[in-house]
Amino acid sequence: MQEDIMRRETTWVVVADGARARILEALGVGAGLRQIENGTMAGSRDLASEIGSDRPGRSYESVGGQHHAVEPHTPVRESLERAFIEAVIDRLVEAKKAGQFDRLVFVAAPHALGAFRALAPEALQQKVVGTLDKDLTREPNEAIAEAVRAFAPV
Repeated sequence: MQEDIMRRETTWVVVADGARARILEALGVGAGLRQIENGTMAGSRDLASEIGSDRPGRSYESVGGQHHAVEPHTPVRESLERAFIEAVIDRLVEAKKAGQFDRLVFVAAPHALGAFRALAPEALQQKVVGTLDKDLTREPNEAIAEAVRAFAPV
């Protein structure tokens, strides 16, 4: 019982854009952040340009023989980024179930933050104690710690 009372709350800081994500743990006031995971969407930038580089498909009018290019409903890059954010969310849901963190801070480029808010289940969103709409994926841990100081003990 005493051990449960003394247990320090674990805060994870997730820094993401549509193709990269880093998971950091807040180590306590003045101790900074420790990287737990670093992930990228395999070939994300190249894949999007390759897939989108083909000419669009064609449709034919039944009368008059006119041809029209078919526009994709969702741009390829947007679909890839959404799938990546879903994978990050899946990882966070599993970590939550395993009790790996108590609090969550999500720092992301605006489009990725919007996707996170739209796709994350309510149980995960309840763990979020702060969000920041900035792309800090390429920044050092020290800069991220400074940016999230209001939300996490760093």
